[in-house]
This record gives sequence, structure tokens and C-alpha cells, in this order.
Amino acid sequence: MQDTTCLNPPQPLRVFVKDAVRNGKPVRLSCIEIGAQSYCINGNLIKVARLENEWFADVDDPDSVIRALANAEIKPDIFTFWQRVPDSEPKHDYYMEWESLAVLQSRALTIGGTNRQRARLEI
Repeated sequence: MQDTTCLNPPQPLRVFVKDAVRNGKPVRLSCIEIGAQSYCINGNLIKVARLENEWFADVDDPDSVIRALANAEIKPDIFTFWQRVPDSEPKHDYYMEWESLAVLQSRALTIGGTNRQRARLEI
């Protein structure tokens, strides 16, 4: 007889609301925490989910995020994420649209004995 005990039962997703500013106006965003990452869901007719800090972090495991979002109490219609430059070959087998970005290579600076790297260059 096989043991059918689930070793890692699915954790309930934490759903919360976050105040933000979009196009100069205050908005309330529905957010879901999956693992250690937060995903914000916006849109009225079509709900789009994306990583809250997508400029600074990457989606750890898109497959598990998609499964979690499918079972979430707020179900988005579209889940979007992007792949960091310089990776130009798709890592995942999902529908993809190219996005134009102007990027510059940066070097780590040593200031006061601490390595610091500029995340974005604003022009």
C-alpha cells in the first residue's frame, strides 16, 4: 500500500491591498504573496498579474507562480514577467513579445569599503 500523504501541502496565499500612485493618481492594488515574492494584480476588464518589483527582482519559478495564481481567490487573466538582459534566448516555453529597452552596462563601485552597484541609470 502506498502512502499518499502530501509532504508539502499548498500554503494559503496571502492576499493584501497596497496603495500606489499610477499616472499621478492614487490607486489601490490587489496583491498576492507567493513564496517570498509579491505579485500585484491590476485592471478592471482584464486582470494582469506581475511581480511587484519587476525592475529589481526576477520571477523565481514561473511554473509554480502560474499554478498558484490559478488557485488564488483573485484570478488574473494574464500573468506577465520578463527576462533580464543580456539573456536574448527565451528560457521558458510561453508566448513572448519583444520589448525595446535602452541599457548600459554598469560596473560595481567601491565606496567606503562597500560594493555598490547602480540598479538603473536615469537619463
